[in-house]
Amino acid sequence: MKHIRLISVSLVLLLCLVWFAGCTGQAPDDIPATENNAAQDSPATPDPYVLYQDTDTATVTTAMESITPNMIFLWAESYDAATQQWSSADGGSAIDHLTGSSTEELAALPAVTESATLTISLPRDMTLNRLSCYQRHTDGDFPLIGNAENVTQMRSLLQDLHDGEYYILMNLTKQGEYIESEEKHESSGYGVYFRYIYTAPHDPAAPSQGSVITIEPAHNDQVLFWTDVGFTTPTEHMRWSEGGGMFFDAVYDPTYLERVEKLVPDQLLCLTAGEALRVELPGNTTYTGYTVYSRNADGVYSRQELESQHVTDALSLLSQGEWFVGLDMKFSTSSYAMGYTVYFKYLVK
Repeated sequence: MKHIRLISVSLVLLLCLVWFAGCTGQAPDDIPATENNAAQDSPATPDPYVLYQDTDTATVTTAMESITPNMIFLWAESYDAATQQWSSADGGSAIDHLTGSSTEELAALPAVTESATLTISLPRDMTLNRLSCYQRHTDGDFPLIGNAENVTQMRSLLQDLHDGEYYILMNLTKQGEYIESEEKHESSGYGVYFRYIYTAPHDPAAPSQGSVITIEPAHNDQVLFWTDVGFTTPTEHMRWSEGGGMFFDAVYDPTYLERVEKLVPDQLLCLTAGEALRVELPGNTTYTGYTVYSRNADGVYSRQELESQHVTDALSLLSQGEWFVGLDMKFSTSSYAMGYTVYFKYLVK
């Protein structure tokens, strides 16, 4: 009798296992998977700088600006109920879209200029998988500066950069319809990218034998140079423009030597080392970087390679002599953008 009871219990357990396997539909090893089939659930520890909202677009926000970055389709995985088959579509990689962009297309990308308060807003059906930071070299290469798993890590990475323009690429997954028979969601992938224009902060308390240059927004119609004796309108050279039915010199040339050699030194504001300069920017204008030139007796200009992140620090490194400093600006609206450089002469006695 005891043996009969044991056999009965074993049969009950076996029937339970068979019933459970039938409910699960298929073993985990049989579930189709692809490289792009990323997890759809939000991270166990949410990123405090990623907000999920009832919207159809991604938004990048800082304390100074809010932009809608470019979004491109990368891949999709969908289910055909008629054939009971999964299919996939490939739109290419995000970095290929970025590196394939023309100079004018890159210059027209939405941009932010501050990272300490960087926040990303996403639709509720999207998940942020990864962020990547690239910089474009003059030969057209896009070296990877670094990857980040979340916005918190990207904030830290961006704050360690040198002055310049960078490109931030976000990899997103969108959750689609839930296919009950397959016990999984359809999904698709998107790349979102925008520009980051970085200017390293200058410590006013740091010792400097040069001049302190401050750059700040104003309500003027053009850039103004302010010194102790008043203001002046600087000499400027247009580098490129795009949109509004106009196009001019969209090839990005960081040396600008052809235009620099047209400068008339006596027409430039002359700043002596130790004198302060305040640069006021008109609306919709951002400062994007600086360049320092020397000029020999024959009037030939040469660009000086300086490692300093801020123009103030760069001026403190210059030796005795006459120097020429170019400050790069970008003016942009929703339909038009242009880049130009303003100049002043700098004397170290």
